Amino acid sequence: MDMDLDRKVEPGTHESVVHVRGDVDIESAPVLRARLEQLHGRVVLDLREVGFLDSSGLNLFVRQHKRLARDGGSLTLRNPQGLVLRVLQFTGLDAYLEVDA
Repeated sequence: MDMDLDRKVEPGTHESVVHVRGDVDIESAPVLRARLEQLHGRVVLDLREVGFLDSSGLNLFVRQHKRLARDGGSLTLRNPQGLVLRVLQFTGLDAYLEVDA
């Protein structure tokens, strides 16, 4: 598995930023899900260093978006690049999820 997660809380905000590096796929999605399940409120996934995203990752994003929204929070996908951005656009999830490209 090629994924590195780094979380920080932005000063002056109630926002958790998770920097994701590597691929978000069937192998790594459970690791990311376990990390995200611990977070509440406003969560930002910085995807700048993600090179590949499959349906497992898309499913994870949708489920976490719904979970956070139920509790009054939100999920933002920040800085998707190249293939990752194209997958979000092709599937229409860029219109459903909050994507800050």
